[in-house]
Amino acid sequence: EDVAREGIPPTKMTPVPMGIRADQVGRAEDARAPDTKAPTLLYLGIILRLRQTEMLVRVLEKVRQRYPGARLLYVGEGQMPSDRQAVMDEASRLGLTDAVTVTGFLPMEQAWEHVRRADICFSPFYPIPVLLSTSPTKLIEYMALAKCIVANEHPEQCQVMADSGVGRCIAWDEQAFADEVCRLLDDPEQARTMAARGPEWVVRNRTYDVIADSVENQYSTLLERKA
Repeated sequence: EDVAREGIPPTKMTPVPMGIRADQVGRAEDARAPDTKAPTLLYLGIILRLRQTEMLVRVLEKVRQRYPGARLLYVGEGQMPSDRQAVMDEASRLGLTDAVTVTGFLPMEQAWEHVRRADICFSPFYPIPVLLSTSPTKLIEYMALAKCIVANEHPEQCQVMADSGVGRCIAWDEQAFADEVCRLLDDPEQARTMAARGPEWVVRNRTYDVIADSVENQYSTLLERKA
């Protein structure tokens, strides 16, 4: 739709979303209720000041007012040293240095092990044009691993979360993020139930087998029109 507004006919475009390999998708049984005593909040991906990923440190501060054992784990690294430093500076400013960890870049399977052990996973997308037309990979990975998710309003995220029933999109607002984390921690069994819906939805909609079939069908349709 963004490209169409620039004058390209929609009939000449096919959106292809991000996904995950079928053999990497977990099971509904992998979902677990989040730990309310010392919950690990996790962000998976690159750290960019453009994305305002240091905002999550301020979210952590608000969450700890109700759940003082909460910790924040960034599984990733900054594109520039200043990106990571922005996170650490914010943690230092708020007295949260001991509660915030940045792993640096890790092999995918090792990064996913951190995701599996996390209690709640963040998929924040700062609402600027360059990010609103993205297809969030981390959201699909979290769902495939049956995780509890906090995600903000974003065209594809809202569509996926509403369709799957794994959660709801919230405003890009620190208090809204913190309130959603606390909502999940306040009712851990309900949080587990929502997380358990992720793997099945991913199997039906977002494995690369499904995506490849969709692309193949579109090519077949286009080629039949040419014939």
